[in-house]
Amino acid sequence: MRCLKTRTVLGLLTAAWLIGVVYFLSDIRSPEQSTHDGDSYLEDYDKFIDNNDFHGRNTAPLDDLRVTAAHTEVRKHIRKLPLDGRSIENFDAQGYLAGAKLKEGQDPYANNAYNQKASEDASFNRDPPDVRHSQCQSKSWPSDLPTTSVIICFHNEGRAALLRTVVSVLLQTPGHLLKDIILVDDDSKNPDDGKLLEKLPKVKTIRNNGREGLIRSRVKGADLARGDVLTFLDSHCECNKHWIEPLLMRIQENRKILVSPIIDVINMDNFQYLASSPDLRGGFSWNMNFKWDYLPQHVLAGRQNAPISPIKTPVIAGGLFSISKLWFNELGRYDPDMDVWGGENL
Repeated sequence: MRCLKTRTVLGLLTAAWLIGVVYFLSDIRSPEQSTHDGDSYLEDYDKFIDNNDFHGRNTAPLDDLRVTAAHTEVRKHIRKLPLDGRSIENFDAQGYLAGAKLKEGQDPYANNAYNQKASEDASFNRDPPDVRHSQCQSKSWPSDLPTTSVIICFHNEGRAALLRTVVSVLLQTPGHLLKDIILVDDDSKNPDDGKLLEKLPKVKTIRNNGREGLIRSRVKGADLARGDVLTFLDSHCECNKHWIEPLLMRIQENRKILVSPIIDVINMDNFQYLASSPDLRGGFSWNMNFKWDYLPQHVLAGRQNAPISPIKTPVIAGGLFSISKLWFNELGRYDPDMDVWGGENL
């Protein structure tokens, strides 16, 4: 009788074990299926991050997530990923600006050669007037464009101008196209100029230990970039509506081109945003200084029926442009022996 009971108990335990194994295998399924499921969950989570509109719903990137074989494990990891809470609305802009605000009686042009008082008076998240050509305003842009990393190098930049640059990138760039914003602090006097901006979505900051100059700083930023396309911006500019889509679309069509936007004007005295002429291209003088040239008449005539078509140019201003990261590296990147800005665009 005791042996019979023992066999019965062993049989029940064996049956329970088999049921457990079957359930486990049905949950994991084949390696191919589980890997696919894991990727799909990550893709959904990435979309949740990238499609974020930066108004209180931003989440941490998945840089450190390691996908396990079972999709149940992926779900577990995703549930544990905390929201980092970074958003423009939660950023203490007034506190950031107060840390380096122009003092009473101080020359507003002394630090950056523009009116710092006017810059501080202008809203950090203002919406620039849409000065684009009417055909640009009515144009629809594809959503399946390459992603971009925006790289901004600075040294002792006015905080209001720097903040407005970063925020304009966030507000005017579709979330799924913007991988990250990389700020390269070229040894500014106050490390908090850049460090505090890491409280904004997708912002990463690196700081040079000593002056490196624009060129080496840009290369450092490019090394950290996760986007398909590198977009370099000056630290005192503002992005307008649909600024990035035309640049990314051109690179999608031909990855071996370098493309620069129309560069509007921000008045250095009152910080009014002004439209610039679209009929310009880059040139240079005999002493190798960059200058703007008006388009020749034969080029203008050819643009009558295509006023928003790209303009071929021998050189660009150098401060604002996009280039495929792969092509940037294939070309050899910038010459690291260049110490100051100017000339690299030629």
